[in-house]
Amino acid sequence: TEVKSRGFALDNNYGYKIDGYQYGRFFELDDAQIDRDEVVRGPSSATYGIAAPGGLINYVLKSAPSNTQGKISLSYGSHNDLRGQASFGGPINESGTLRALMLVSAKSADSFIDHVYSENVAGGAVVEWDATDRLFLKAVAYLTRSNGTADNGIPLYADGRVPDIKRSTFLGSADRNRSRFKGDLLFTEARYKITDQIELGGN
Repeated sequence: TEVKSRGFALDNNYGYKIDGYQYGRFFELDDAQIDRDEVVRGPSSATYGIAAPGGLINYVLKSAPSNTQGKISLSYGSHNDLRGQASFGGPINESGTLRALMLVSAKSADSFIDHVYSENVAGGAVVEWDATDRLFLKAVAYLTRSNGTADNGIPLYADGRVPDIKRSTFLGSADRNRSRFKGDLLFTEARYKITDQIELGGN
């Protein structure tokens, strides 16, 4: 899928960030792993060291909560769309300076188009440590596994007319159109606050 901002397509190498850091659009994050999406438009992308005319998208990952909490959700929709998510996290030590979050997500769905389906499993863990009043450390381990059958759509006639066939018709090959993805995201982050206004960070 191509994403455009202000008429410019976002670059797959530089148009996407995770927690403000460069990663390229080659890891498929699951919505269970994301806290929010930040759309940085136009010249404002220079804040992240990228002068992209259209801007960029920054995926902010979920953080380890400061208080113990858990969540379980299950949903079911049309075309056997089944989704389940579970997460649990909180402080590990009494002072709350060491925190962790664990999560898992699974979903599967058919389609109104014959032979088209998707399956996805994702999970991971986040550990955060306030080592001192000024030093913050973070470690993230995420994985995603997915497979399914992609649909290329129904071609139109040269004059733009739509063929008189069922919208559920699948014109591809159930084997050749099958796609699989396996991705692992592992990174550490360190931030040091020099003053209340100046902070150094890296991953």
